[in-house]
Amino acid sequence: MSYDLILQASALIPAEVFDRVCLHAMKLPALARCECYRGKLPDALELAELIEDEEVSRDEYVGFCASQGLDKDAAASAQAFLIQHFGITVLSVHLPKDDELVAEALQECLYLTQANGLTLHDPQAGEDLPVGYSGKYPPLY
Repeated sequence: MSYDLILQASALIPAEVFDRVCLHAMKLPALARCECYRGKLPDALELAELIEDEEVSRDEYVGFCASQGLDKDAAASAQAFLIQHFGITVLSVHLPKDDELVAEALQECLYLTQANGLTLHDPQAGEDLPVGYSGKYPPLY
């Protein structure tokens, strides 16, 4: 079984934060041995795909734009909607199958989230790990 963790931001962040987190991750001993992927800012194409896949509705998006005074046809509006609903993936980490390495990588992910004001999302559990998470492994590992 593979297990992934996602370092996320809940608001728009500068591009240098993506770079700083990714470079720092590659210098940490356990994360350097994991598959790590730099995230990116969401875009209007992703919104169209989510609407098509019925993960969000067009009405939900239009309502968001109306409530925020945004132009529903602007790419920046789609980005703002996606950030509010899903956050921004800064770094995705694919954990190896080695228990000791998973435990070390989890601690390094927690360190990076705290040092950079991010959250650590566990997609398998469908939730963010709380600040100060003290488990040896991710919840469903």
